[in-house]
Amino acid sequence: MAESYPNSKFTGVDVSFVFPEAIRPPNVSFEISNIARELTFADNTFDFYFQRLMIVALNRSDYALALKNAYRVLKPGGYIELVEPNLGDFGKMGPLLKDLLNTMSALMEMKGMTPNLGDTLEDLLKVAGFVNIQVIVKVFPINHTNKIGKLWWEDIERGYHNVRPMLALKNPDFEEPGCYKKYLDGIADECAKHMTDSRLHIVYAQKPFN
Repeated sequence: MAESYPNSKFTGVDVSFVFPEAIRPPNVSFEISNIARELTFADNTFDFYFQRLMIVALNRSDYALALKNAYRVLKPGGYIELVEPNLGDFGKMGPLLKDLLNTMSALMEMKGMTPNLGDTLEDLLKVAGFVNIQVIVKVFPINHTNKIGKLWWEDIERGYHNVRPMLALKNPDFEEPGCYKKYLDGIADECAKHMTDSRLHIVYAQKPFN
C-alpha cells in the first residue's frame, strides 16, 4: 500500500520489534506500541487506521479498548478498516483443521476471547462511536488456487505459531517446535487437498466529523 500511495505516510505498530528491515519504502515508519493499552500518538493524528487478525491476540475487553484508542487517534472524518474471521467459518475442512479449530475455540472462550469475532465487529464499532459502517464478507482459499490462497495460509500459519504455548496446554507434544511444525504442515497439505476456504469479515467505518 505504501508503494501504491507514495505521497502518503504510513506508520506500523506492534508490541515488539518484528518489523521488516529488508523492504521498507521511504514513506513508512514503525513504532513499538500496544493498541490495547495506550497508543503513543496524539489525538486526531491519522486519516486511516487498519487492523487485522487480532482474533487470537486480544480478549474482548482489549479489543474494545483497541477500538477506543483507534477512535482517539483518527482525525474527524477518518476511516477505520478491520479484517477478522469467525474461527469456525471454514468450508470443506479436513479432520486436522477441524480438530485445531475446535480446540482453539474452547481455549479462546476460557481466556475471554471471541471465536466469532467477525460477526461482532459492526456492534463493536457502533459502541466505540463509529458511524457509516459497511460490512463485506469475502471467501478466500487456504493454501490453494492462487497467490492469495498461499498468502492467506501464511497468515494463518503465523498466527498459530504465535499461540503454540496456548495449544500446548491441551497437547503437551506441541511444546516441541518440530512436532508442532509437522502438525501445521499436515493442515496445510489437508487444506490444499480439500480445497478449504474461509470467510473474512472486512468492515469499514468512519469517525464522525463532530
